[in-house]
Amino acid sequence: MKKFLNISFLRRSMLFQLIIVTLIFVGIFTYLVGYRPVSGFVGSNPDNKTLVALQSTILRDIFWEEASDTPHPKFVDTELYQWINDNNPDWTYYAEYKGKILSNTTSSQFKKTLFDQKQQSLDLSAVPNIEVCEQNDLGFTNAQGDSVGRIAYSTCESLKYYLEIQNVTVPAPTVMTEFFLSPIELYWSTSRKYLIGAGAVLLFSLLIILKGGLRTIKVSQKVRELDFEDFEQVLPSEGLPGETLPLVEAINKLIKKIKIYNDRQKFFLSTAAHELRTPLAVLRTRVESLPDCDEKAEVTNDVRRVINLANSLLALMQVEDAEIPSQQVDLVALTKKIIHNRATYYLDQGIALGLETDADTVFVQGHSRLIETALSNLIDNAVTHSKSDSEVLITIKENGLFAVRDHGQGIPEEYLSNIFEPFVKATNLSEGFGLGLAITKAIIDRHGWAISVVNAKNSGAIFRVDFSATLASQVL
Repeated sequence: MKKFLNISFLRRSMLFQLIIVTLIFVGIFTYLVGYRPVSGFVGSNPDNKTLVALQSTILRDIFWEEASDTPHPKFVDTELYQWINDNNPDWTYYAEYKGKILSNTTSSQFKKTLFDQKQQSLDLSAVPNIEVCEQNDLGFTNAQGDSVGRIAYSTCESLKYYLEIQNVTVPAPTVMTEFFLSPIELYWSTSRKYLIGAGAVLLFSLLIILKGGLRTIKVSQKVRELDFEDFEQVLPSEGLPGETLPLVEAINKLIKKIKIYNDRQKFFLSTAAHELRTPLAVLRTRVESLPDCDEKAEVTNDVRRVINLANSLLALMQVEDAEIPSQQVDLVALTKKIIHNRATYYLDQGIALGLETDADTVFVQGHSRLIETALSNLIDNAVTHSKSDSEVLITIKENGLFAVRDHGQGIPEEYLSNIFEPFVKATNLSEGFGLGLAITKAIIDRHGWAISVVNAKNSGAIFRVDFSATLASQVL
């Protein structure tokens, strides 16, 4: 969740950008179409502020009964009205809304020419389903350029009103007008239905966009959780936005293609390994039956290496396809067995095998034969790369951590990241093909464990396997 609230993520999010653009558009539209016509005439001029305060108060009075059932102060009872009345003896106002008239004069000077004729010119009653109307706000000044009057009207059927204010030559003190949010009040009183409708549409649109965006986020989480050893899985495409759907479909097609290529590779390697074993065994038998000579030893060694390669490839394929039974395997006993089978042979090469453990038994669940293969490969690899007259130390912890440390020359830094890849050899100390560690990694991964390697401080390397994922619940 924190990631989705991150500023850098939000800047790149199409959903967030769309929301911002929509809000900006609605804000600009509201300002230009609704608020600006009402508030544009308000400035720092006290004449304008006085006229706006009068206009707002009069319209609020005449609109109030329709807008609210609660009592309200009448315009004639306000302090502003009293002050304007006392200081502008010739001022007049006339307001009409749905037959209701609010006025201090018997008639309007401009209503007939500005309002009634405007309605007649815009009359399209003969055309069905069409309403053409006009909203306007006019001001007029005296010979000195001071604002002394104001006319506002709307010919729209849903909001048909007329307001006229004249001869306000002495503006009211600022203290009487600065508390009037006249443009906002006027805009809200005349346009709240449209604003609420527009807000509802915007909210509904954002909910639809958010729904599609959340589905896209769920798909991205599915991508991160993909198991690339399980090629039967596909990404869900139901309910995704049209813009995202092609990408998901392309990923699903890619998964199918990878599965086809992976199956072909497995079939080729397993078939080749199977088909080569018998002819290679026959070839080895025939070579060994030849008379002894220098060439015979070299050919025998080459045939042996090719047989080992075929066996290793076959073992690698078998590991990837093997079913993992739920067997209880004692790492301590299994390691002791491996050391016992190799100790004498390696001592003849000047390499000692040591074992340190903090428990008599450490049980894990897995395939006994495959686990033995993995541990044997790690120990054999450590011996191969150790110096003469040194020790390979094997450590087993009660929490399921297994480590093999040698005292060789270590692993070059450029090979640390891919040492477990097939056919990768960090040194030329062995005659192998770089498949032993790959087989070990495949076995570890197949069980859901973790393997890592680091160079030791003084010399050599340390291979670590974390068996804790399937550690038995009770260590005996």
